[in-house]
Amino acid sequence: MGLSKILYGEINRFNNRYTTGFTKIAWKIQPKIMDVFTELAPVRVYVSLNRFVINSIFRKLKLCKDNSTENYPETFRLTENELFEKVKDIERFDIPKDGYWMGENVELVRDKEFLKRRFVDIYRRKEYCLYAYFVKGKCEGYLVVRKTCISEIKMLALVDFRCKYLEMEKRMMYAVVKLARLNKIGAVITLTSRNYALISFQPLTIKMSKKLYTATGDPEMWEDTNILITSADSDLDFVYYK
Repeated sequence: MGLSKILYGEINRFNNRYTTGFTKIAWKIQPKIMDVFTELAPVRVYVSLNRFVINSIFRKLKLCKDNSTENYPETFRLTENELFEKVKDIERFDIPKDGYWMGENVELVRDKEFLKRRFVDIYRRKEYCLYAYFVKGKCEGYLVVRKTCISEIKMLALVDFRCKYLEMEKRMMYAVVKLARLNKIGAVITLTSRNYALISFQPLTIKMSKKLYTATGDPEMWEDTNILITSADSDLDFVYYK
């Protein structure tokens, strides 16, 4: 009705769109009025914990006022062969020219233009920290973190990540848990369309019941398409948590 009908009409003109985090009413309406409405795998919410989790709960009010990045080291290692190095200049970041990292059938572009627009050329740029991921001296991916607050409990958010192999994704989560420990933060939140186990270890990670439903206007995509979506997509970084 009214303005909403006009807005949906404009959106309907484009097939190369996707949306994550539908409201309940939008999830019912859009399939009826859009020419193409293809459901994708939902984005799921994961929480990883470390030994500071109790500390974070009891100090929640104080911790939630701190958005500083002073405890993010220039470099840190997971193993002798795995190094994370802070990226200070995206122009000098070793990144695939086409912005496709994983060699999957469908990927959302993560090139220098996207990274600059999403994490540097915005009003909250000082809150983000980007690390390049090196394995045996070769850049195999990156991650982006920032501090956040949910129910007045401080968490470190894995906002975005890319890596060349699926098995490396858990290494990304483990790395962020290590960063959280350095900041005495007991929990890490990750939003991703990957469907990991209900409970996994190294790090201890729990899949929450929450699902953020996702759809696209592209008729060539289907429900089990293994497309990686993170908090950096569809404004989830600003909507789901602070």
